[in-house]
Amino acid sequence: MIRPQPLGQVDRLEAFAGLARGLAPDFNNVLMAILGNINLVALAAPSAGEPAPCPAWSRR
Repeated sequence: MIRPQPLGQVDRLEAFAGLARGLAPDFNNVLMAILGNINLVALAAPSAGEPAPCPAWSRR
């Protein structure tokens, strides 16, 4: 019966690198969505003077 050998240090690092390569694009997509929404909020905010009113408060 052939027993599997435990992973060595190099094999573990290669496995971790493969996992990181797979997750990096997904993380980047989420980060770009967050930064895009922050950018939209910054564009919609008034440039000077009073802060924009909260829409939830205007419904009262």
